[in-house]
Amino acid sequence: FDTLQPSSQGKNLDSPRSGNHDPSGNLPLRTGDFYITRHSNLSQMHVVFHLVVDDSTRNAQLSARQPVLVGLRNILHTAAQHNTFNICVPLLLAHEMTEEMTLQWCMKRAELVFKCVKGFMMENSSWSGPETRTIQFLLPPVRNDRK
Repeated sequence: FDTLQPSSQGKNLDSPRSGNHDPSGNLPLRTGDFYITRHSNLSQMHVVFHLVVDDSTRNAQLSARQPVLVGLRNILHTAAQHNTFNICVPLLLAHEMTEEMTLQWCMKRAELVFKCVKGFMMENSSWSGPETRTIQFLLPPVRNDRK
């Protein structure tokens, strides 16, 4: 795998950070940041983009300019720059269902994520080309705890 340039690896491309460094020289991760790991032992998955989120992502009033959605757009941008042809996105930006995730909440969240991805695809010229690219949207498993 090629090494990503430090300027795009895990950096929020829309809003450059101030110079707040810890003593080790690393930037602390904030909501909307992401980091990338490479894997050789996962079936059909070689690169994982990890998006940093906080409890604000559970809020039903998430807007398109929230850091988590800007981070998702930055992940899509980085994936397109580095010729990632298949990417999986958690549609609700969550890995598990919780009590507050009503049907209405899920519909609003899915619509917002779809709009974010569609907007990225329409704006990003590097997404187009002769290659086929695939985005898979994943839903968290539904736990059936009712007895």
